[in-house]
Amino acid sequence: MLVDRPFSDVGQSPADPIFYAPPGGLAALIMLIEPSERREPLLTTLEIAKLLKVSPRCLSNWRHRGGGPKFLRLSNSAVRYRFRDIEDWLEARLVSQKAR
Repeated sequence: MLVDRPFSDVGQSPADPIFYAPPGGLAALIMLIEPSERREPLLTTLEIAKLLKVSPRCLSNWRHRGGGPKFLRLSNSAVRYRFRDIEDWLEARLVSQKAR
């Protein structure tokens, strides 16, 4: 749980950012993390479906049949995507010439 309180009120330190959010919010919290240790956020099926303008069911079908973007299966019901994998997948499907 993130809270906007000084360290002394929370009993935590910046080394434990799970419990401390600086007054600047999430952006300030991310800045506490070293650039080499920052992780990109994981996106849900619904977020990726909206981004690609396809249905969540379409993404589900791609996962089961293959051919869709790479994904992470956190549990049987929790699937997440990394934005860079979506970009790579789209780039691989880029067509530079008109098909005849």
